[in-house]
Amino acid sequence: MTTHDAHTAKHAISLTIPPGYHEMPLTNIAEVLASAEPAVKSITPPALSDSIPSVLGTLEFLLGTLAAKNAVYCGIGQHQSPEGDSITSWLIVTIQNYGEKVNPRLVVRNLAEMKLANGNSSSIEPFEINGRPMLISQAVAEYPAPAMPNLPSTGDTASAFQTEILIPSSDGQTLASIEFSTAALTQGAMYLDMLLAMAHSVDFQEIRSTASSLDL
Repeated sequence: MTTHDAHTAKHAISLTIPPGYHEMPLTNIAEVLASAEPAVKSITPPALSDSIPSVLGTLEFLLGTLAAKNAVYCGIGQHQSPEGDSITSWLIVTIQNYGEKVNPRLVVRNLAEMKLANGNSSSIEPFEINGRPMLISQAVAEYPAPAMPNLPSTGDTASAFQTEILIPSSDGQTLASIEFSTAALTQGAMYLDMLLAMAHSVDFQEIRSTASSLDL
């Protein structure tokens, strides 16, 4: 069980991270990546060594952006498909303050309405696990393709299969998000059971203020 919290949320969160994922830094990002650079160079083919600074620089920017958006976990994983192909995927967990106390089913309904209005998801479905309301959405998203030295161009955009599960706390004040992404578009759906197991493991713990009359 891995426990994290974010300073803007009224709850801490614990959940089970599935095997096969390597946790990426969300604090002291530049220092951690700089210390990892020699190890990365040692396993990178010489023809691709010029790409390392660009890759690490892009990764530092992305991790910094995630940290600023209240991500409490980011992991990269590699698994094999049933056909034996290697699949790389990303897991991101965030928590944020949602507002005043409210029925979590209303939170799920409001989130579903917002997603439907935005039209960014091909599939949006409210559901429950052991009586806890959640919202799952799936889509294939397009992003600008990064230009990396010594690597062949794949075009102006890159596609990713994405699944998001939104889980409100029982009082509706805190919202947890589990996001899964992979460039293996035809294989992304097979991770659904894994993500549902993660959602089932989510536990919220209220963060109680330690302020007293002496804290002036």
